[in-house]
Parts: sequence; structure tokens; C-alpha cells
Amino acid sequence: MKVSTALKAAAAIAACLLLFSCKKEEKVTELSVSSRAVSFTADAGEQTVTITSNSSWMVASTASWFTVSPTSGSGDGSFKIAVGANDGFEVRSADVTVTAGDKTQTVKVSQLAQTPSLDVSPASFDVEHPGLKDAELTITSNAPWTLTIPSDCDWITADKTEGTGTTVVKLTVLANVLRETRSAVLTVKETVGGNQKEVSVSQEMGPRSRLTDSLALVAFYNATDGANWKADRVWDLTKPMDDTDAKWYGVTLDEEGRVTALKLMKGTITAAWTMPAAISELTELTELRFVDCQLTGEFPESLYGLTKLEVLFLTNNKLTGQLSDKISQWKDIEQIYIDQNPDLGGSLPKEIGQLTKLNNLNIAKTAISGTIPAEIKGCAALKNFMAYSTSITGIPDVWDQLPALELIQLYSNKGLTGEIPASMGKCAKIKNIWLYDCNLTGNVPETFANLPTSCIGLRIQDNKLSGTVPAAVKAHANWTRWKADQYIFPQQEGYGLE
Repeated sequence: MKVSTALKAAAAIAACLLLFSCKKEEKVTELSVSSRAVSFTADAGEQTVTITSNSSWMVASTASWFTVSPTSGSGDGSFKIAVGANDGFEVRSADVTVTAGDKTQTVKVSQLAQTPSLDVSPASFDVEHPGLKDAELTITSNAPWTLTIPSDCDWITADKTEGTGTTVVKLTVLANVLRETRSAVLTVKETVGGNQKEVSVSQEMGPRSRLTDSLALVAFYNATDGANWKADRVWDLTKPMDDTDAKWYGVTLDEEGRVTALKLMKGTITAAWTMPAAISELTELTELRFVDCQLTGEFPESLYGLTKLEVLFLTNNKLTGQLSDKISQWKDIEQIYIDQNPDLGGSLPKEIGQLTKLNNLNIAKTAISGTIPAEIKGCAALKNFMAYSTSITGIPDVWDQLPALELIQLYSNKGLTGEIPASMGKCAKIKNIWLYDCNLTGNVPETFANLPTSCIGLRIQDNKLSGTVPAAVKAHANWTRWKADQYIFPQQEGYGLE
């Protein structure tokens, strides 16, 4: 009995030891990864994650924008994460789960987004007045874009105003018929990051034409309060210039419909006005007459641009300022009448001598002052020179160099001093010399004895002449016609011709 009991006890102890030994040798799962976060740029790529484990493992993810391989293994190993390019503009992320037995490791996977970009070429267009068709504008962007044309720009259109990627937009620029350059700024904007580029379009002014002439006349009509002109001279702007029913009073057109003459006489315009710059658009104008028309302001600079002008009448208005050296641009001018503008001053520009076709110059009853420039001798066609009642103070001795000269009127110039130029007696075609009521001194030039018999008017009374009339002058065939007692004498008080 004792032996049996001892054996049973020993067996029980052995069983306990065996059981303890088995529990101590049970396997423990191990799992770790080389990186808990993996990041990528927006481009495609792949990275490797190393697994350390003493067991079999599995890799899983629900993301569709990358792949993992292999998805399973045992013991130490690795798997690759491969991402495609991120074409979007938002950062994306997802988890990769690695499992071994009861162990889990998570790897955070992230990928940067695209940066919105925009490029536009060319940045500007310089367009000639006839316009452009299908001008190419290249837009390159990785984001959607829009093209905006200013709402007040009805002369530019585009075949596309939105898109994405590289796109060629075709622009159409209409012909510019206006006499002014025009410009616009187009805006291209990508809609993700807000980047934008500007495209400048500039177009030269259109050529002058019948249309620009009519627009210039409308500007002139409005500047002169045309609706209140003398009733029977009001224009009908709803009808063409050459429509006889339109009654475009004072307007003359050539065969091509261009304005060649604009003539408005006394009583037409009823209110004071200044010359609009648009008048310079009438480039075919050869004759301009505004007589007694209440024209005010400084002598219009716009008139110098009328380079085909032959006749200019601005008589009896209220102009101020003065003539400028730009008168040299009137190469074809034949007649200049700016008389009876009492506040028009300054001196006569020496460039007057460049007007070789000028035959009539009337500056009478103005405030033009100073000495008449000697360059006037260049006016080879000059027949009639009228400068009475001005502020002129001196006259050059060049009159015999004007072969066509017939009339000199310099009377009633109280500031005019000095001697009578001898050259006046050598003018082969002279008919009238009126120098009375001035402050001229000295004697009657002996050259007056050679005045042609065509000189029926010699008036030099009311000056400060002295001495004795040369005998040769007294012997002239026209001496009695000149009425010496009225037109030669008297001189001013205290002076005489004994």
C-alpha cells in the first residue's frame, strides 16, 4: 500500500512538471515595420517597407490610388507601396495594415497634390487697323481656366472661353474704323489656385474715310449747338451727307464722298463755340470758311493738320492766341483771312515765307504785333497783303522780291515807325500802297518815281514824313491821280513836305 501510494504521488508530480514545461515553451508572435508613415510627391513612385516577424503576415489596404505587393508573407520580409501620379489638387492619404497573428501594425501613406500652374502666350497682340482673324493664343494649365473679355469690348471675340490643359484659343479682332487707337486687356484665370495672366490687345486707328469725315462733322455740329442753328441751315444727321434732303448746309463732297469744303456764313451758328479737335479728321478739306460765326478760344491747333487746305476764312470771330510755326504745314494754302479777330495776337511767324502758293493774306484788325518777318519774301505768289489796324511796329525792305504783289495795306497802324521801304517802289505789278495814318518818318522814297502806271492808289498821308517830295516822284504820270493834297498830305501836325 505505501509503495503504491508513493508511485501515485510521483506520477502526479511528473504530470504537473510536464504540464508546466509545455506551457513555458508556447510561441509568442512578433511583428514590426520599418516605417509607420510613408509620403510621396505628386508624381508616381514606390517605396519599400520592411517587416520583421516570427510568424506569417498579411498586408491590406482599401485605397485605390496605390497598390501593395506582396500582400502576404512569413517571417522577415518586405512589401512595396506603388502610387500613381496625383493629378488632383488635394493631398490624399490612406492606411496600410500589416497583421501577424494577434499583432497589427499601421503604415500611414500620403501623397502631395499638384500645384496649379498657368502659362499664356503671347502676352500681347499689336493689331493693324484691318483686324485679325484666328489669332492664336496658347493657354497651358494643369487646372481648369476661364478667359474673360471685358464687357465693353465688342471688337474682340474668342472661340473658347474655358478649358483645361494645353489649349489653343483663336481670337478675332474686328477692323477699327475709328480715328483713335483702342486697346483691351483679356484675363485668363485658373480656377483652383486663382493664378491669372493678362493679355493686352492694342489696335491702331483706322484710316480716314467718308465715315470718319461724317463723324468729324457730327462732332463739329454738336460743338456748335447745331440743333439751334439758323432754322433753314440745320443738318439732318439721320441722313447721309450727300442726301439732298439732309440739307447738310455748307458741306461739299468729292466723288468718293470725302468732305472737301465746309463753309458757314454769318447767322448760321447762334452760340459761342470753340473748334473741336475732330475738325483735323477732314484731311481732304481744301476750303474752310467760318465767317462771323462766333468762333472763340485760341487759334485752333487742329487746323494745322489740314495739310490740303487752300482757302481759310475765319473773318470776324473772337479768336485769341496766335499763329504758330506750324503754318508751314499748309503747303497748298492760297488764301488766309483771319482779319477782324481783335484779340488774336502774337507776331507773324517767319514760317509764313514757306507758303509759296499764298496769294492773299489778311490779318487786318487783329492784335498781331512786331515786325513783319523778312521771310515773307518767300511768298512768291502773294498778290494782296492786308495788315491794317494791327499792332505791327516794323516792315522789312523786301517787297520788290514779291513779283506778283498788287496790294499793300498797312494803314492805321499807330505803332508802325521807321521809313517807308524803298523796295515798295520797285514792285512791278503794284496797284495800291496804303500806308496812311501810321507813324512813319523820313521822306518819300525816290523809287516811287518808278511805280508802274497800274499803281492807281498811293496813300501815305497822316504820318510823320518830312523833307521834300522828290521831283521825279512829282513828275510821275499818276501824280494827280494820287491826289497829293489828300493822299500824300497832310502829315501829322508839326511835320510837312516843304
